[in-house]
Amino acid sequence: MLRQRGDVDVALCDIKMPDGNGIDLVRSTRAAGLDTPFLIMTAFASVETAVEALRAGASDYITKPVRGEEVLHRVAAMASGGMDNKIDSVRPPDCRPKCVPRSHTRLNST
Repeated sequence: MLRQRGDVDVALCDIKMPDGNGIDLVRSTRAAGLDTPFLIMTAFASVETAVEALRAGASDYITKPVRGEEVLHRVAAMASGGMDNKIDSVRPPDCRPKCVPRSHTRLNST
């Protein structure tokens, strides 16, 4: 548990943990008056859990599998104060733009 202000620069946690829930950890940390930035990750992504995490006070949300360079970029941005709680930054896998070849975009091609 985060003990006091300044103990942790950035917290990275999963939604599902053996002894609890990452969103509950964010809530309890905020209730204790701590403003540690949280990067929440999960393999069970949905728009609802992303919104819940951000409303609880998480700074960012990422879905597994994660790429190391993406995590490093997000953690660096959070540590430097460059991340705000913005729901716009959430993109669960089912909401990501899909690349579709132009030939497959026509409904009635002949």
